[in-house]
Amino acid sequence: MVNRLKGAMGEIVHLDQTCGVPGRRVADSLALIRDTIQYITDRNIRAALVCLDQEKAFDCVSHEFLERVLQGIGLRERFCNYVKIMYTDIFSSVMVNGWKTDPFPIRSGVR
Repeated sequence: MVNRLKGAMGEIVHLDQTCGVPGRRVADSLALIRDTIQYITDRNIRAALVCLDQEKAFDCVSHEFLERVLQGIGLRERFCNYVKIMYTDIFSSVMVNGWKTDPFPIRSGVR
């Protein structure tokens, strides 16, 4: 699934997004920030630079939202169904002090 999606990433993901897109580098994002600062400085534009930390963002992705996004970007129904199967009726357990907890449902997050 990753290999199938990887080929389309350049078309799906915005041009300014660099993480996870083959051929794009973090240095491209840094250059964009540098160029933007230079642009607003040269034109004496009042602006603010906002940096957002998307820490643990993958843990918060709604499975229903993921399904709608995949359909919305035009991925084939068969591919979307495979993804849906991966996130339907899934459970996890954790080890606490050497003991495995009872399984609990996973309702958000991506693998």
